Amino acid sequence: MRLAAPSTTAETIREAAVRVFGREGLGAPLRSVAAEAGVSAGRIVQLFGSKDALHRACDEHVLAVVCDLKREGMTDAGASLLTRLAMVDGLVPYVAYIARSVQAGGEHARTFVQHMVDDAMGYVADAVAAGVVRPSHDEGARVRYLTESALGHLALRLSLDAPRDGDELVACLRRHLDSTTLPLLELFTQGFLADRRMLDEYLVVQEAEFTTAMTATRGVMISRRGWQVDKTEWEVFFGNPQVLKAYASPELIEYLAAHPRTTRTAFERQWAEMHLGWAA
Repeated sequence: MRLAAPSTTAETIREAAVRVFGREGLGAPLRSVAAEAGVSAGRIVQLFGSKDALHRACDEHVLAVVCDLKREGMTDAGASLLTRLAMVDGLVPYVAYIARSVQAGGEHARTFVQHMVDDAMGYVADAVAAGVVRPSHDEGARVRYLTESALGHLALRLSLDAPRDGDELVACLRRHLDSTTLPLLELFTQGFLADRRMLDEYLVVQEAEFTTAMTATRGVMISRRGWQVDKTEWEVFFGNPQVLKAYASPELIEYLAAHPRTTRTAFERQWAEMHLGWAA
């Protein structure tokens, strides 16, 4: 993938905004963007309407670039690493913009991260279909975990290194790639645990809890709103508090209040006590 050069004034401003927001944060003033683009702040308002609208245009563009690059890399496993390394200089403004968006927090960050998760669902599905990636028992949960982990790691690295200019940013991102490539490839290719015991037993616990809840609620686990957006019983039952609040039926909410799901901490403690002899 090669990034096309801007062909219109609006595209030139958008590219300049990505660079400025990546360097200075999302709070950078329009005059900084205008200076970078070689236009007036009034011209930016004329074309985009507002700073928020410019942010949205940057979001859409950056997400599209990331999605295209990931899709190419994940369906062509032999070229993915080389492609990302070869393009890192060109991608620096985009990577920095993503990190600044996450660091900004609030509604903007939540929306941006959700867009990245939604896009990732698409290219991971393509990779699974192509036989490059193994399927998951819960693809939505896996994609969200991987996306948030990658974004969090990147934002942390930029916060710790605090690059002061473009050259330092390039060096920071190169160090990030160099230091994470081997552990990521090992984890993604070989896994971490030596066998499947913990996974298999966790799946048994999940299936038992889900089946019991389905019986107790007589299969009424999803609200009308949940059905409207095609949520599944499994997705809602094992969803986070926001998912439960938005899509769970009153029957499921009442059931979970009396019979909470097994937490990760509780499962790990029980598993360790049973298989490793670790006392609580």
